[in-house]
Amino acid sequence: MGLKFGGVLIGSWYVYHINYLEFKRSIDQYTTAVNSQEYLENQDKQITLGLRGGIEIARRTHNYAAGWKSLVDHTRAIVNRLEEHSSDDLRRFPAEYAERLKDSLRDTVENDFINDLRRMAQHKSLPVPRLYFIFDQDGAGWHFNFHPDDIRDFDWRASTRRFIEANSSIPIGKLIGNHYAKMKEFYQWIDFRDRQLGPYANANLDGVSFDEWKSSDSWNRAV
Repeated sequence: MGLKFGGVLIGSWYVYHINYLEFKRSIDQYTTAVNSQEYLENQDKQITLGLRGGIEIARRTHNYAAGWKSLVDHTRAIVNRLEEHSSDDLRRFPAEYAERLKDSLRDTVENDFINDLRRMAQHKSLPVPRLYFIFDQDGAGWHFNFHPDDIRDFDWRASTRRFIEANSSIPIGKLIGNHYAKMKEFYQWIDFRDRQLGPYANANLDGVSFDEWKSSDSWNRAV
C-alpha cells in the first residue's frame, strides 16, 4: 500500500512486541523461581516472591494491553484514510481488513478480555495475579493467575464475563500468549497485503498466497 503501514509495522508493532516479550519473560522467570526447591521449602519466602511477582506481572500486563490499544488505534487510523484513496484496490482494502479482523481476531475471548482488562486498568484498578497450584497437561505446579473475585466487579462485556464465571482462575500467561499469537498472524497478513498493493507493490508477490509468503518470509523469523 505504498508503505502506508510502514510506520505502524516498524514503530507501533515494535513497542507492542517488546511489551509482550517483557511480559512473557517476567511471568516465566517468576513462575520458574516460585516452583524452585528454594521457595518450595520455605513458605514465607514463597509468599513474598508471589506478592512481588504478582505486582510485576500486573505491571507488564498493563504495558501489554496499553501497547495493544495503541497499535490497534494507529492501524485503524490508516485503514480509515484508505476509504478515500484514489486507488480502487486501496479503497477496497478496508472492507477486506474488516472481514479478516472479524474472522480471525475481533470477537475472540482473548481479544475481548485484553480490551476489557485495559479499560479496567485505566478506569478502575490494576488487578494483581495470585499464586495458584494447578494440575494440567503439563504437570503440577504454581502459576500466577487472576482470581475471579478480584476482577468480577467491573462492566465486562458479556463474552468476557462468561469466560470469568466459567473459570476458577484466569490463566493470564496462557491468555496473553494466545492473544499475541493471533495478533502476530493478523499483522503478518497486513504486512503481506501492504507489499502487494499500491504504487510500490512487489511484483514477486503476484499470485502468491498469504500462507505461502508467511512460511518463507523473513518477517516470520524476525518477530
